[in-house]
Amino acid sequence: MPGGEIDHVLAKELALFIENDSQLNRSQYQPIVLNLARKKAKGIYDPKLAVKLVVYLVESGRKKYFKEVADLGPINKATKEAAAKDLLAGMQDEINMALKKIRSKKKKSAPKKGKKRRKPRKAKPGSLKGTLKWINETLNRAAVRFD
Repeated sequence: MPGGEIDHVLAKELALFIENDSQLNRSQYQPIVLNLARKKAKGIYDPKLAVKLVVYLVESGRKKYFKEVADLGPINKATKEAAAKDLLAGMQDEINMALKKIRSKKKKSAPKKGKKRRKPRKAKPGSLKGTLKWINETLNRAAVRFD
């Protein structure tokens, strides 16, 4: 694995911390789930790039973990990737649920055949459009035209 030896205990600890932190969940975890679900729906989902995306979440989680719990020093790339893979494995159910929602919305919002014509709006009395309409009607009735 590139980046040194994997610290499995630290990777699991970080993954658990990130899953249980409400601020990280709301600000990064859920948007990543939706992003990956959209990619699956489009057919452009790449597992390698998904791990790379989740590594950014792991880095944010590492910073927050070290502020709140303990500063253990830098973490190597292999440990970050192991934590990202662990998080991604836990995300799969949520990604699939979000994917089902996306697909059901597409079925409901299928484009309708033909456009419906809108009725022209009536001019409101006192509005500029209403006043101009009134002037035109009055001039047409009087048969006076200004060219």
